[in-house]
Amino acid sequence: MDKGTRALEPGAPLAKPVPIPATAQNSKPRISLSADSKNKDIKSKSTTDSQRSKSDTKSSEQSTIEQRDVPDTDSLTDEQFVTNLLMRLLKAKVIDDDKTDRRKSESLEDGPPSRADVAIGPKELIRLTALAVAVLLNDKCLLRIDKYVLPLLIVGDIHGQFIHLRSLFEMFGGPAETAVLFLGDYVDRGVQGIECMCLLLAMKIKYSKRIYMLRGNHEDANTTLSYGFHEECLSKYRSDGQNIWESFVNVFNVLPLAAIVNKSFFPLRKIFCVHGGLSPYMTYVEEIDKIARPLLIPAFGLATDLVWADPDQKNPGWSLSPRGVSFNFDAKAVEEFCVKNCIDLIVRGHQINTDMHNSGYKFFCGGRLITIFSAPNYLNYHNAAAVMKVSREMTIVMTVFRSSDDGGDDERVKREQFMKEREERRKARKKAPAAVTPTVSDKKGVPSDSDTSADASEEDKEKRRVIRLPNREEAKLKSSAAKSKTR
Repeated sequence: MDKGTRALEPGAPLAKPVPIPATAQNSKPRISLSADSKNKDIKSKSTTDSQRSKSDTKSSEQSTIEQRDVPDTDSLTDEQFVTNLLMRLLKAKVIDDDKTDRRKSESLEDGPPSRADVAIGPKELIRLTALAVAVLLNDKCLLRIDKYVLPLLIVGDIHGQFIHLRSLFEMFGGPAETAVLFLGDYVDRGVQGIECMCLLLAMKIKYSKRIYMLRGNHEDANTTLSYGFHEECLSKYRSDGQNIWESFVNVFNVLPLAAIVNKSFFPLRKIFCVHGGLSPYMTYVEEIDKIARPLLIPAFGLATDLVWADPDQKNPGWSLSPRGVSFNFDAKAVEEFCVKNCIDLIVRGHQINTDMHNSGYKFFCGGRLITIFSAPNYLNYHNAAAVMKVSREMTIVMTVFRSSDDGGDDERVKREQFMKEREERRKARKKAPAAVTPTVSDKKGVPSDSDTSADASEEDKEKRRVIRLPNREEAKLKSSAAKSKTR
C-alpha cells in the first residue's frame, strides 16, 4: 500500500443496514354508484370525495416521491431483479412538467431540468448495491481489458445526467455490441445521480465482462457531502436517504482506480485509462494492484493522485494543484511514464475548460494524453461533450455531442468571438498589466468578462457589450441609441 493510503479491512463489514419501514400504500377513493348515477348531486359528492382523498395522500406522496408504483421484487431472484430494474430504467419516460420552467439542460444550475420518471424503492437500492459490491470486488484495482473485448467505448464524466447516459447506449448499442469503460464522476451536480448509478450498476452486474467502471474524485463520501449527491438521497428518500447514501458509498469504496486496454504479449499499443492522472508515488502501473479495497480516498498518496491529478504545462515537473489536493504534472512526466510502462496513450477525464468548450476533448503532450468530458451543457456552460471509441485495430474515433441548449449558431459564434477576444486581452495584459473591472455575465451562459481593462477604449467596450447581449436586448440598445441621436 502506498504512503498515505487508508484502507478498510477487507473482511470488515461495510455500512450497517438500517431496518426500512414498509412503504405505505396510497389509498384511492372507492366510489360505488347506483343506477341513477347521472344525478348531479352524486357527481358532486364523488368529486368532493376524490379531491379530499388526493389532499390526504399528498404529503405521503411527497415524502416517498420515488417509491410510488414500485413493483414488488422481493420474490424475484437476483438475476430477475436486475433485469427488471434495468428494463424500467431504460424505458422510463422523460418528464416535461408544463407548470415548472423545465429546461433542456440536466444541470442543477439555471432552473429545474428535465428528468426521466422512474420509481425505485429503498429496498431495491440496498439490494442492488450489495450485489454490485460483490461483483466489483472480483475485479482488480487495475483492470486489464483484453483485445478480444474491443471495440471499446470510453466515457468521461457523467455527473448525474441520466437522460444523456441512456442516449449513449441507444446510439452505440448495448453491451453485447460494444463494451464500455466509464472513467468516473457519475454523481454530483446533476439531478439524477441515483438513476445513473443504478443503471451502471445493473449493467455491471448483468454484463460484468462488458461494462467497466473506474472511480472518480466524486465517488467519495466527503465529496458527495459537498456537491449534491448526499442531498439528492435525502430529498428523494427522506428517512431512508442516509442509509441509501451509505450503501452507495460502500460501492464507491470498491471501484477500481485505473485500467489498461489491450493487455497482450506485445510490448506496445497499450492505453492507460484513469480518471485523474499520474502520481509521483507511481513508477510502474502494477503498483496500483497493491492498493487494498475497500478504500477511503486519503489526503495524499497514489490513490489520491489517480482521481485528482491534472496535466499542466505552466510549471515544470510536479507542482501543487490549485484544487488544494494532489499535483499537476507536465509533459515530461507523461513521456517518462509512457516509456517506462510501454504505453502509447493516456485517456483521462476530470476536467472541462475553455479549450474543450466546443469539442469536449483536449490533447496534451503531443497527443500522448487526451482528456475527455462526456457531460454536455455542464452547469449550464453550453459545452460540448465527447466519447472515444477504440476499434479492434487500436485506432480511436472521437464522437462529439453538441449542447442541445446552446442558443443557436449565432450565439455560438458570438461566444467563440468573445472567448477569442478575451484570450487576446490576457496575452496583452501580460506585457502591460492594467486594472481589472469585473462585469456580470449574460443569461446565455457566456462566462463573465472579469478580464476587461479599465483603460480600454469606449469603442472596444461597446463591441464587447453588443457581442454578449441577447438579440432582444441588442435591439433595445440600438433603438435607445437612435432615439438619443434624434433628440
